Amino acid sequence: MNTLGILLKKLREAKKYSLNDVYKATGIHDSTLSRIENGTTSEPPARHLKKLASFYETDVIPLYLACGYLEEDDVSSYQRCFPGVELLSNEEKDLIQAQIELYVKNKRGVNNAI
Repeated sequence: MNTLGILLKKLREAKKYSLNDVYKATGIHDSTLSRIENGTTSEPPARHLKKLASFYETDVIPLYLACGYLEEDDVSSYQRCFPGVELLSNEEKDLIQAQIELYVKNKRGVNNAI
């Protein structure tokens, strides 16, 4: 099963980009991307995946996992503790992080007052 190719194609189509659009923006040839999406290239360069993640405005880790460059065990200690967080946009994560920082600041203020 070509998990990486399916994921990349879904990301591209969700943004309504053609293969040529991606090539123009990333420098990754449309034929190369087509081979990755179709599964005929099983181990694309990690730098390509990083460029694609940036262009598609998504995290690179799921691409590395889908490609087999990383295993779940490799990233488990770095994952956030909130289930479903991977579904949030970076903007949504930033908003939640700002709230957490506000709570932490308030807690530190209360603890320092005691």
